[in-house]
Amino acid sequence: MGIDRVRRRGGLPTQASRLTAADLTRVLGREVTAVHALDGTTGTTDRTRLAIEGPGLPASVFVKTAAVDAGTRIFGGLARLGEVEVGFYREVRAGLDLEAPQLVGASFD
Repeated sequence: MGIDRVRRRGGLPTQASRLTAADLTRVLGREVTAVHALDGTTGTTDRTRLAIEGPGLPASVFVKTAAVDAGTRIFGGLARLGEVEVGFYREVRAGLDLEAPQLVGASFD
């Protein structure tokens, strides 16, 4: 059995449900005082809806991190799935007239 021992440059947890208030404060650039996982799924990414608290923040956020499964994570990295999605929300989304989540914060490492 292989174990993922790669240290992430951003220092963020490999699973969305393990993000702390301090992690989210760093990514969002706004103070997050509390966080807890509401629900989530895994697939090509690890997806979790988190309840958050802090001044001026929404009640919850939807967070994606790389896939939990190593093979799927390698595929996602080779296809640049995370990098492309972060770029879409940062650079393209605002100029499109379509229904899509509002970007609160994004980090790609």
